[in-house]
Amino acid sequence: MTKSKGGVLWVDESPSGNIKAGVCVATPPQVYMKIVDAVVEKGIEMNWGNVHPFSLEGIKAAADYLNFYGFTDMEVLVSRVQLPKHALPKENVELEKLLEKAMGKRKVLQQDRPVKHPECLTPDTTGLPLCPVTWLPKNYAVVIPGDR
Repeated sequence: MTKSKGGVLWVDESPSGNIKAGVCVATPPQVYMKIVDAVVEKGIEMNWGNVHPFSLEGIKAAADYLNFYGFTDMEVLVSRVQLPKHALPKENVELEKLLEKAMGKRKVLQQDRPVKHPECLTPDTTGLPLCPVTWLPKNYAVVIPGDR
């Protein structure tokens, strides 16, 4: 049995070919951010080239990185406060309903937040849809495959 006090344990390979999941005492947003942090740390450690500056050029470099591996449908996760009014996220009605039910709120995504840092991140400049999330801190963006 392997224990991890950091919340996320990176397993390069399993001798048996199986990986068993464990329990983490954290909220989903905390888990999501821990996963992003783990991928960033491992990417830097292994020189994967998957970590880029928080800028328009960094977003484009991250998209190029995913494109190299065959991903063509992508989106950019951004902090909710970075979402311009005109940049609506991809609609996922079923997911939004589940989140609303789980969180007990009427509306999970707020689409009327002003652009803060940097103003150059829009769907027009990045060429990708922006998806606002509440768990990502300011000055972070994560380019992910659209079919997640």
